[in-house]
Amino acid sequence: MQIIIDVTTENPQLILKQGRKIINQHTWFGVLDLAEKLLPAIDQFLCANKIKLTDIKKFRVKTSPKFLTTSNIAKTTATILNWR
Repeated sequence: MQIIIDVTTENPQLILKQGRKIINQHTWFGVLDLAEKLLPAIDQFLCANKIKLTDIKKFRVKTSPKFLTTSNIAKTTATILNWR
């Protein structure tokens, strides 16, 4: 399983995939406070889908040059979560 952090729009999105199949998605409003909301959103997303962090093989990020700081926050978070 993998989680994709999509920050290509003003509404960040978490996408849970197994292989090529999308299992679930979660979207919320606001890229301006992503640093505060991303980790709690990932935790809630994992709990809602009844999976553990260890079940996720990889975190990926879809970025946009329009949201440079947001993209960097998402990339840093994914890098840290992949480094476990």
